Amino acid sequence: MFLFITLIFSQTPVPHIINGVDADISEYPSSLSMQANDQHFCGAVLISDYYALSAAHCFDAIDFTGIVMSGGKTNLNSNGGKSVFAESAYLHASYDSSLITNDIAVIKLASPLPFGFADFTATSVSETEDVTSVGWGLTSPNGKSSMILQSTEQRVYADNTCDAALIGTVVCTKSPTLDTTTCNGDSGGGLYDSSNKVAGVLSYGYVGCPVDGVSGYTDVSYYKDFICCYSKNTAVFDNAQCSIDLATCQAANPAVLIVAYTNLIFIFPVLAGTFALCMGTWNAVDNYKKYSLRT
Repeated sequence: MFLFITLIFSQTPVPHIINGVDADISEYPSSLSMQANDQHFCGAVLISDYYALSAAHCFDAIDFTGIVMSGGKTNLNSNGGKSVFAESAYLHASYDSSLITNDIAVIKLASPLPFGFADFTATSVSETEDVTSVGWGLTSPNGKSSMILQSTEQRVYADNTCDAALIGTVVCTKSPTLDTTTCNGDSGGGLYDSSNKVAGVLSYGYVGCPVDGVSGYTDVSYYKDFICCYSKNTAVFDNAQCSIDLATCQAANPAVLIVAYTNLIFIFPVLAGTFALCMGTWNAVDNYKKYSLRT
């Protein structure tokens, strides 16, 4: 398999958009930029005013003086929009950073973001369907992140085109014209279907970002209960708001909670009675390039 956090399939997967086109935030108002030290490192999707969705691998590097979630603007260097701190994050308890499985996280915001909320797909997008990936990732393998939101047209392929071990949990895409792809910095960003519903969040791709390479997205429909549970039923799937039993959902959908306060980070299983206290800062990066492709 390959990671979009950084993986390799004969090359290593990385997330960011190569040969994309300029997009406008008004087209994808739920798109967020995750930033650390004023630098974009991953994308996210706004679930509701206090919750966002991203890839768990965006939290692999634990160095966090303050992860900022920025929304409402196309150009990250421009005025306008709004930025708030991430208060905590719920990472899927079965997330595996080596295999890049269950690569999903729900983020709690310290303050509300008043932008367009995502409508997620309740069923997986179909093979051969045309979809759009957006992000502020790299625009060339050795370049810099784009300050302007980029989009790339992709087509859905069979899951095993990406990784047979992840069938049913990922959406696998590739450019139908083999001339554009995602790259580092695009991780966690949304994959939008033709109705502008979010079908997935970017998980992995090939290192070097070859334009004929595939990208793997965590399939939001597979993780609907997890998303509903940790967003406190504020998420919407196919125009219907979540209604999971919040009193019992955590037992069926365990998570690891990361709570950040200034330069202290608490990490503990959501339902456990113990926790680990980590001192220091969170040097957040998109680890898209750290892994080797699993075959």
